Amino acid sequence: MNLIYAYKKKSENKIVYVGQTICLEQRHKQHMLYDPFNEKTKEYNYPLSRGVRKYGIDEYELLILEENIPLEKLDERERYWIKYYNTYWEGYNQTIGGTWPTKPKYTDELVQTVIYMLQNEEFSYNDIQEKTGMSLTHIYNINIGTRRPQENIQYPIRKSNVKGTRGIKFNSQQIEEIHQALLNSNKDFGKLALEYDCSRETISKINRGIRKAYRLPGYSYPLRKHPHSNAKKSYWENLNK
Repeated sequence: MNLIYAYKKKSENKIVYVGQTICLEQRHKQHMLYDPFNEKTKEYNYPLSRGVRKYGIDEYELLILEENIPLEKLDERERYWIKYYNTYWEGYNQTIGGTWPTKPKYTDELVQTVIYMLQNEEFSYNDIQEKTGMSLTHIYNINIGTRRPQENIQYPIRKSNVKGTRGIKFNSQQIEEIHQALLNSNKDFGKLALEYDCSRETISKINRGIRKAYRLPGYSYPLRKHPHSNAKKSYWENLNK
């Protein structure tokens, strides 16, 4: 039976993953019993697998969202439900759906909206993300001109004295918070950089223990063993909430 299924995280009462299948029983067993516990497969490090290992199988409720779907419509319906529950940005899905992984495309108009909001500091980065649906990493890269640069704009658009550089230091509480976020959250380096008003490189150096002033006793470095350059992959580097 061709259908779209989902997993709800019971403790949050929230849909966190959407998928498509023609055999739900087999797919469910793979998600819950095989992928999370077979270190030789690439799926072992997928967000859902890490969630199952951390919270247990009973934390996830299997739901059928739509069934009896023509085979040629499965990709379209999967993309619809991933967008509906926002499980790409705020869940476990690593693509926006469909057989072939694709990345969301941002129109010129949307980019201009982001630029306008960056130029008006009354809008926080979270405000911009909520308004546009764009990832914080993408917003940060537009701000510094590494994505969609425009000739008539001076970068960075939003200027600030970032912590970790120019003599501006984190206090001990902030360093502890960053350590815990690197170990126990699903936030990528770019998102943490935005939250703590520093560069991505500063977060990377804290992660690797390069900055002696920011090393803490009792921690083993690097905090995240295999940080990826790809934003979406690094976003799911450690699944913890």
